[in-house]
Amino acid sequence: MSVSVPLKVNNVIEGVARFTVSLNAIDTTIFKIALGLILAGIFILLITISISLRFAESLTQPLRELKEFANELAHGNYNIKLKNNKIRNDEIGDLAQTFEHMAGEIDKTRRLKEEFISSISHELRTPLTSIKGWSETLGYENISKDELDLGLGIIQDETERLIKLVEELLDFSRLSSDRIRLQIDMVDIEALTKGVVNQLKVKAIENNINLSASFEVQEIINIQGDKNRLRQVLINLVQNAIKFTPPDGYIEIIVSQNEEFTTIKVKDTGSGIKEENLEKVLEKFFQEDFHKSGSGLGLAISNEIVKLHGGKINIESKKDVGTTITFTLKNKILESI
Repeated sequence: MSVSVPLKVNNVIEGVARFTVSLNAIDTTIFKIALGLILAGIFILLITISISLRFAESLTQPLRELKEFANELAHGNYNIKLKNNKIRNDEIGDLAQTFEHMAGEIDKTRRLKEEFISSISHELRTPLTSIKGWSETLGYENISKDELDLGLGIIQDETERLIKLVEELLDFSRLSSDRIRLQIDMVDIEALTKGVVNQLKVKAIENNINLSASFEVQEIINIQGDKNRLRQVLINLVQNAIKFTPPDGYIEIIVSQNEEFTTIKVKDTGSGIKEENLEKVLEKFFQEDFHKSGSGLGLAISNEIVKLHGGKINIESKKDVGTTITFTLKNKILESI
């Protein structure tokens, strides 16, 4: 590189001063810097690509796991578990846990339905077998009066049992499709309670169980509600108590009331419910003991009916000590609809 400066004398150029220097060293330095920047850029690009691939793998691997999991669910395998070491604690991890929880709930519901179908099949077969057997027996010519009365009584009892089972299945169908509607009227809770006690007292006496009702306030005012549905709830709770209460036990219906709510307790000295099952007994199909008769729908249906009346059911129980089921009802349901 050269730099030239004119030499002037009396404003006349007499010559030129020139300074020349070699740029080889500068070119070498610039080349080294450029090469270094290029190499650094390539290195940074490789690191970026590597990080991107690892990040993409961290996203795609859980998604592939979820895809395989979903495919297994689609083929009916609800016992599959996710490989938790491949699932991170992030949004995808939350989605994976939701998938696993969903599979567990589906599997639980499937098993409950299978047990329910098995129980219902047994519940249908037993009374039908009795009805068929006794109807054939009653056709004999030499049957005695006592045998005739016994057979007709058994046929009547088993028929009522079948009717109750069919009604529960119909109510379950209506609840599932949200088609239960209340026929609101004024309900005399005191008369309804005494009527249920009188209706089921014979059954309680047959099992050597003391069934009674008490009222904690002197005057129980009429409330708004569906009389038939409320009777259904109370009958269902008392029948359950009779079923699980041993001889020499007692069942007491306790009614109390304030300005806003009416509270009814059904207290028994029955076999009780295990603590881990207290939250499950109101679920559809659930039965703590599938060897006992029943569809597993009664409490679930009762719970929905009580909810429609603006109330709730609470269960307190201790195994081999007894159970207290309390349900509340709004006195003026039409004002809350």
